[in-house]
Amino acid sequence: MATKLYDVVVVGAGPVGSRVADQLARRHLRVLALDRRPRPATDVCCTGVVGSACLELMEIPDRLVHHRPRGVVLVSPAGRRLSVERDDSVAAVVDRPALERFLVSRAEASGATFRFGATVSHLDVDRDEVTVGLLERGSRSVLAARSVVLATGHGPDLAPHFGLRRITDVWVGAQLEVSLLEHVPVTVFLDQDIAPGGFAWLVPTRAGVALAGIVARRLHDRRLSRLMSRLQRGYGVGGAIGPVGVRTIPLRPMPRTVSDRLLVVGAGAGQVKPTTGGGIYYGALCADIAATVLHDALRRDTLAAKDLVVYERTWRARLAHELGIGYLAHAALDRMDNRDLERLFSVAGRHDLGAWIRSLPAFSFDWHSRPLLDMITWLFASISVRGKRALAASDMRPGCRVS
Repeated sequence: MATKLYDVVVVGAGPVGSRVADQLARRHLRVLALDRRPRPATDVCCTGVVGSACLELMEIPDRLVHHRPRGVVLVSPAGRRLSVERDDSVAAVVDRPALERFLVSRAEASGATFRFGATVSHLDVDRDEVTVGLLERGSRSVLAARSVVLATGHGPDLAPHFGLRRITDVWVGAQLEVSLLEHVPVTVFLDQDIAPGGFAWLVPTRAGVALAGIVARRLHDRRLSRLMSRLQRGYGVGGAIGPVGVRTIPLRPMPRTVSDRLLVVGAGAGQVKPTTGGGIYYGALCADIAATVLHDALRRDTLAAKDLVVYERTWRARLAHELGIGYLAHAALDRMDNRDLERLFSVAGRHDLGAWIRSLPAFSFDWHSRPLLDMITWLFASISVRGKRALAASDMRPGCRVS
């Protein structure tokens, strides 16, 4: 028998789960967040690169910021380097494990309860509540909630309990901490032999340490070994100082993210940038939408899917365009071979892509559709006179809005 009825059970206590728990607790709801990990910030596989809008929305304190890069170095398959910098910083590298602990503490201060080491074994919905089956330290128990928010990321397969379809269009990501023998900038590698359909990275964090990783359609040990060899040869990397973390990253949204008494939020819903695989900011935006919708639904005691669908409509209205354009950019990269990538680097270098990006009055790390459309327009105009004439005729010059 369930002993206590919570207003909301949040499954998953990563950044998005902690955010939604915090927002719900601030509305004086009885909130329990469950996470199968033994404690916060274990098994983190994320660079911690977030945009300025994310820092502001989540009120991330400066003490959690390692540094604020002003640019990135892009590296082609043959080693051609293209530096892209701006006078202003549009992103920050945060201490990702510390961020997770901070968000849990903040939600607890708002009144949410957290239980780590708690694996959800099943979810059963009836007319009045959701029954949540738990496995903790070898013991099974049951609790009840009026509603559930799934914020597990992509992986644990709880959504089918509610008739929701799991996302199968994914990247596989692998990352490890490495030692740095010299200072290096944030570096991104485009090479289909190392990261087919994706990219690899080297992101400095604290002094003498960086994160190296890959996201790709297919991943095996040889690819990560190949990346490490390249980093040790020419990028000041010593060796691995931590284990390899692996996770899957959805590239498209879940077809439906609501059911009776349930919302899906974050990476599990596909609220992830298909260009970078980053999900903290979009997940936080959707967590806030979920908290608003769920609070109202609980107050009115209208928790059927038809009542909660306003969450789905709202978050898609906010993000569908961004996710769609981002996925098209991802699909274009996915179709390129290394010869295509070298030609792209050649055009970008010859026509000084870096100077064009510096000239933009504003550049957002969090909203990619406008820069992507502008960049495609710029590249097209740079390739040929015919392209420039076509753009002039259509008035699709860089900086112009496209309807």
